[in-house]
Amino acid sequence: MALVRPLSGSGALGLLGQHLRHPGPRSGLVCGKLGSVLQGSTETTFYVLSVYCGSVGIVRYRHALAAGLLADFTG
Repeated sequence: MALVRPLSGSGALGLLGQHLRHPGPRSGLVCGKLGSVLQGSTETTFYVLSVYCGSVGIVRYRHALAAGLLADFTG
């Protein structure tokens, strides 16, 4: 889920929902909480960059991409 979330918010939400509906042998409260924290603390980085930077005409967003991915990693 941590790899999917920066790319697709709905894909990550689908993974979390699937995980919570059909728990596996190692899941449980800890993995459900971890998935929920990841869902709430990270953002769909590439969507945000394309929408927000595109709306004001910014074409060089290299540093914003690095900051967004670092924030996702930290989250």
